[in-house]
Amino acid sequence: MYNKLPFILVLTYVCQVSLVSLEINADETDIEKKLFEEIVKIVDGKMVSTEYGLLSFPAVSNEKRQIKLYAEVPAEGVISRDNFVAITTMLQTMILLQMAAEAHSQFAIASTEFLENLDESFEFEELDEPIGRVDLEFNFYMNKGGLQIEIVNTINGSTNRSTVTWNEMFD
Repeated sequence: MYNKLPFILVLTYVCQVSLVSLEINADETDIEKKLFEEIVKIVDGKMVSTEYGLLSFPAVSNEKRQIKLYAEVPAEGVISRDNFVAITTMLQTMILLQMAAEAHSQFAIASTEFLENLDESFEFEELDEPIGRVDLEFNFYMNKGGLQIEIVNTINGSTNRSTVTWNEMFD
């Protein structure tokens, strides 16, 4: 059996991040248009989700990183659209939380203080498109066998991949 506390923290944070991302200045955009915007598109027989943003950790640095969050899965025969969105959102949130925790640990900020101030731990400004080249790419490739997570650091040219079967992921 799994420990429910991390799951509850992630779920709570997913809700916070989702609601924060919907905080839209009415002068800048049409709220109804944003609410009806498709998160998942069908491209070449695949469900695809691509987001760009500027990520920063204001409590520890003024530095911003431009990131790309990308996910794909065959449009049919693997998972439902709802599960694609749920899994992608969970993975993105876990990665952002991990990055925030690592940034804060470098500056000796206690994990309890980090969790208590989670909503102030990092900022993510959504972009319609990248500004030049992104600094970090997070790619999630799904198929019948499982999931591969690829992290590409374009600053130093490194790529890390991790692959897990669906059984391992949900075990």
